[in-house]
Parts: sequence; structure tokens; C-alpha cells
Amino acid sequence: SKVTTINKGHDVLWYANVQPLNVHNNLKIDSEALLVVCVANNRRMKGINYLLQAMERIPYDLPIHLIMVGKDLNHPRNLKNIDQKLINERVHFLGFRNDVLEVVAGCDVFVLPSIRGEAITKALVEAMSLEVTPIITNIAGNDGMVDSGKSGIVVPIKDPDSIKESILTLYRDPARRKSMGKQARLQIKNKFNSEQTIKEMKYFYEQLVSN
Repeated sequence: SKVTTINKGHDVLWYANVQPLNVHNNLKIDSEALLVVCVANNRRMKGINYLLQAMERIPYDLPIHLIMVGKDLNHPRNLKNIDQKLINERVHFLGFRNDVLEVVAGCDVFVLPSIRGEAITKALVEAMSLEVTPIITNIAGNDGMVDSGKSGIVVPIKDPDSIKESILTLYRDPARRKSMGKQARLQIKNKFNSEQTIKEMKYFYEQLVSN
């Protein structure tokens, strides 16, 4: 009953000067393809294998590519039982990057398939601030970050089919995808901003003093 949660505030203007990388040209991907990006380091809690399974279930004739940014994401554990053709042609492992914001800004959809252990993930905040529509799992740490259906899509954990369907929904409706991206930025601006953090911290200490 004594616990109070105050989120670290962000400012969407921190990302105003980020210039999107032309990922299509950089990776020689067709310009009409949908680019789905995941930013993480390889830990079991990140649920990377479920995202790869989701990609495997997407019809192969659809121009949808997955961009993986982070250390060791192509670990054999993640690739186990995944079609090698998919890995060779539709999944791009970029490893660690110093220009990760530019890469994310150059993509269409951000996916965070974590199964546990997150708490207001910075990569998610960055993607939302860059108007990249998020798909996230309904774990406790990111609860409330995304208003599902409005500023992104929330799916159950360990559910490749839900991730797949969410990607397909955003692929088929570009206008809705862009609208969600704009709403995602507003979500950070209005609910997770640094001014809000300051107000909540001030109120917290005032309550301590008054008690």
C-alpha cells in the first residue's frame, strides 16, 4: 500500500532531429515492402523466437521484412526450427548499431515480443516518439504504454499467431498504421512526458511531508 510508481519522463522533441535511414536501399529491399523492426539484445525474456515464428507464418508472397537490431539475435536458439529460406531472404540481422534511432525511424512497425521482465522499455518509447507503430505483448512492465487499437496493438505473450495477425493488419491498412504511429507519439507526449514526472515527484514528497 505504500508503493508509488513514478515513470521516468521523456520528451518527444529529443527525437525531432532524427533522420530516417533509407533501410530499403541500404538492405536492397523492394521499396514497397513493409519493414518490421525489433530492437533488443539476445535474452530469453525478449521472446525473439516467437517473433521469428510469427514471420514464418506470414504468407511468403507478401513483401514483409523483419529488421533485427541488437547483439546476438541470430543465436542458434532463436533460429531453431525456423525456415532457413525465411532467414536468408526476409529477416535481416544488423547486430549492434550506433544509428539505431535512424534505423527504427526508417521502418514501419516496431515489435516488442517480450515475455517478462520489462519496465517502460526505452526502445519502445523511442519507437513511439518516432511515430513507428508498436506491437507489444501484454506484460506487466509495459502495461498502459499502448492503447491497443489506437496507438498500437497489444498481443498476448508467447503467441506467434497474434503477432502475425497484427503485422498483417498493419500491412493491409497503411492509413490506419500511420494514424496509430501519430497516436503513439501523442501517447508519449501526453502521458509519459518529463513534466508529468516532475509533477508526480513533487506531489509524492509533499504527501510525505504532510504525513
